[in-house]
Amino acid sequence: MKRTTASTPVVTYTVIAICVVAYVAQLAFSGFQTQFVYYAPLIPEEMWRLLTSGFLHDSHDVISIHLVMNMLSLWFLGRVLEPHLGRWRFASVFLLGVIGGNAAMGLLNWSSPALGASGGIFALGGALLIALRKDRSNLISMAVILGINFAYGFMRSGIAWEAHLGGLVVGVLLGLIYEIGHRKALVSPAGAKSVGTIHLVVTLVLLVALVGLGYYGGEQATDEYYRYYYGVG
Repeated sequence: MKRTTASTPVVTYTVIAICVVAYVAQLAFSGFQTQFVYYAPLIPEEMWRLLTSGFLHDSHDVISIHLVMNMLSLWFLGRVLEPHLGRWRFASVFLLGVIGGNAAMGLLNWSSPALGASGGIFALGGALLIALRKDRSNLISMAVILGINFAYGFMRSGIAWEAHLGGLVVGVLLGLIYEIGHRKALVSPAGAKSVGTIHLVVTLVLLVALVGLGYYGGEQATDEYYRYYYGVG
């Protein structure tokens, strides 16, 4: 893991800032959270929830442990992974991880609303696993940390393990994609441009696929919702 393209984790700090501002808005404005939280039956009509819920956190207390722990995890991962991947790739892993996590929620647990950055954070963890693939000691340590956090989702109610799983799968996939050709990119500017173009195209294709999957899950959830509550369908 040697590639370094951006020393200051600007995207990491930006995401943290957005989450903090969103949390203040959750506390200050009634109904703010309701407009942006993920809920699968609403997705076909309100697609923005696939992404916006990733910037919201549990607001039952003024100081949210949910927010604090997620932001610490984001900072820890971001200061290592963002300089390695570069800013736009790092941002893509996080954002697509959020969308992929919510898409998994729609397919596996349609009845539960969800919020939080953990889908994106697990995606970053998955991408970091790939980046550390030749560093055995750190790879094992990271795998153990991710494994413990993933298992914890099954031990406590109210934790969306489905979003963790979806984010992790997306992160591993993008990590593999972004590692392809990175040596060529380091050798020459032309190589960097061609690899960057390929990465961008593949990222956009995956984005479309995840949004489509999220929409499909939302449609299925809507059918289940009307069948369960109204006996329709």
